[in-house]
Amino acid sequence: MGRTIEVRKSSYWHGVGIAPRFDLEFARREFKSRALKINVPTGTYELIAHDNEIALLRPLSNVRPHWARWFWVTEITNIIPKRSIYSEALPVIVDGQKHDRPFFHHDAPPHEAKLWRYMVIDKLEEMLNQKGIFLARADTFKDKLEGTLSRANEVHRAEVYRNNPKLAAAFARYTEELAKMKRWTYVSCWRIDENESLRSWQEYASTSEGVAIQTTYGRIADYTSYNFCAKVRYVDFEETWVMEGNTLHPFLHKHNEFGWEQEFRIIVQQFPERDVAFDQVDYYECDSENPHCGLVLPVDLATFVERIVVGPEASPKFQEQVLKLATGTGVAGKVQLSSLSQSCASYAPT
Repeated sequence: MGRTIEVRKSSYWHGVGIAPRFDLEFARREFKSRALKINVPTGTYELIAHDNEIALLRPLSNVRPHWARWFWVTEITNIIPKRSIYSEALPVIVDGQKHDRPFFHHDAPPHEAKLWRYMVIDKLEEMLNQKGIFLARADTFKDKLEGTLSRANEVHRAEVYRNNPKLAAAFARYTEELAKMKRWTYVSCWRIDENESLRSWQEYASTSEGVAIQTTYGRIADYTSYNFCAKVRYVDFEETWVMEGNTLHPFLHKHNEFGWEQEFRIIVQQFPERDVAFDQVDYYECDSENPHCGLVLPVDLATFVERIVVGPEASPKFQEQVLKLATGTGVAGKVQLSSLSQSCASYAPT
């Protein structure tokens, strides 16, 4: 029997029912030719076959006997959003990204996509004074899983590298170094969203005394062509294998519970180097303490900032305070009220 799949009421996997046939090519044609797709019924299925596009499911038990007469075809991203690694029998799934370091930003949104950074007014003042984006040290983040690998890496490493025990040992040492690497990894976190997020206001700023910088991916790309940027992948830290061998991968993944953040990151790593040894994985001297709390990526605020949005419950006094800070920086004319406020009137220098 193939892999067992549970389809829950909350899954909402779009698919098509087909006559029972163990034929993936037939299933693919049927799936592509059907304009109307409905939710795959809840129940237990056997994964008969799949390719990079679709999965063929055979019902094992179902709450609706009528549907049990059909096989179902759905997108493979619903079933196996990550590809298997090294062994079909190995119970490890891997994030589906390209694992080489990209020449340009990985998995980037369209250039016109809006990016948001929510902050308290003190952070805005720092940004305007420093004329740049602040990247904080990763070891200052509250998330304990930040910059780590998953439980799957620990449990299955020996099997993944079963033909190369030295490599398994090397990556075990690499795991021990990650906590030190966080000291020398700097991150700026942005939200990809066409509209404001009330939850982001509440979590990262304040609806009454907070602001949000809104720019676009294209504007960030202009300043970060030689820095690593990527969308964050939200994964199951028990089952998802995080690729080893690249110091950036642990900072591209977060627990599924943070999926609502829709995060895009600018990441800079500046490790103190040590002599390279071919039988070691720790090529950096990360034991030393980092005297810096972060670093600043300089930008031209007038071209980088598209809007400075004032919190939806901000008082007129706070609005004037933000406007006063922005005056003389080239962005005062971009200060405006939140679209979540009762009024959406823009502010201009007086």
